[in-house]
Amino acid sequence: MNPFGILEAETPEEAAAAEPVRSSVRGRSRDETVDAEVDERGGLLSLRIPRHLLRGAHTEPLCRAVVEAVAHARHQAGQLARERARTRVDLAHSRRARTRR
Repeated sequence: MNPFGILEAETPEEAAAAEPVRSSVRGRSRDETVDAEVDERGGLLSLRIPRHLLRGAHTEPLCRAVVEAVAHARHQAGQLARERARTRVDLAHSRRARTRR
């Protein structure tokens, strides 16, 4: 920790884990017709729907596929965020253990 209270990375792994990562995650509906992309916080970035589904008269299956794709992408984004947080906590604990010795 530097004089300003900021943890400094000592290894390349620590530097990579400490760096904020801007990423996106994709999810797909169960029937694989709709793809959704969300940011690391679960905000919707894009939605891919085949044209023929937009022209159909039956909207219920399409709505279901959209909800499934977005939910799947958000679930994956949450898992990624938890893994990153866990890595940061583990690194902070290992740094504290090293400085106490």
